[in-house]
Amino acid sequence: MQKPSITLFIPVSLTVETQNKLLRNYKVWQLARAMTIFKIQKVVLYNDNEPLCKDQGREGRFIKKVLRYLATPPYLRKKIFPLDQDLRLVGALPPLQPNYSPEEGEIPSGETYRYGLIMGTKGKRLMVDVGLKTPIEVEGNGKAGQVVLVLLTEREGIISGSLVDKRFIGGYWGFDVSLPEKDLAASIRSEQLDVVIGTSRLGKSVHTLEKEMLNIGNTAEKVGIVFGGPYQGIHDILSRVGLKSSEVIDYMINVVPGQGTKTIRVEEAVFATLTLLKYLWGG
Repeated sequence: MQKPSITLFIPVSLTVETQNKLLRNYKVWQLARAMTIFKIQKVVLYNDNEPLCKDQGREGRFIKKVLRYLATPPYLRKKIFPLDQDLRLVGALPPLQPNYSPEEGEIPSGETYRYGLIMGTKGKRLMVDVGLKTPIEVEGNGKAGQVVLVLLTEREGIISGSLVDKRFIGGYWGFDVSLPEKDLAASIRSEQLDVVIGTSRLGKSVHTLEKEMLNIGNTAEKVGIVFGGPYQGIHDILSRVGLKSSEVIDYMINVVPGQGTKTIRVEEAVFATLTLLKYLWGG
């Protein structure tokens, strides 16, 4: 999905329905996998004030940390993330395998883009770890510890690099994670979106809104897609802060009308919704 730009809104209570630590990690992995498959640019983790989620801040930080770890190329993870109990089980998860991440040990040829970590400077040039045996010298400005996108050029076995801005080169370069520690309405307002779509079994069947959805895909630049929690839907979440869903959501859609289960898990709803919008919007 290249157009419009998509921001997902996911409640921090995503993982509270299970106490199994591996399953908690796996639920976050499913979210990361869906965002990578469908080229989602951003996810906002909002406070849904779920009574069964005793520490919203703690849950949000856990989800954000695991998402950031999964989105980081494997060759940079140990350098960016210190040992952490929250990340103890992520090694048991399948790899995301994004297109922008090279295979382990892969040597660049011709011109390729690759994420790197600035390790320091050498004269007026940066020393950047891009997953090779040694850091390479790169043209550009930056600070040690900063993750950057590098254009690598290989000629006759010699590799050089220069920093690039991913906003200007096209393609998909992973997702950003925001944890504003705000309720849903405040989180949506802070994103300056053109259209906000909510997902709910109480929403209108997406087939009855096909024209509206197609129009959004053709005209909107920034679209938010909101998902409810494992125990409460969007209507209930907004009512906790004294709001009706119509005050915050432009379109409330049901992407699985006549569902065969009593509930659809958040991560399942993400896949179902993005699959349908991918079909309608293309890209």
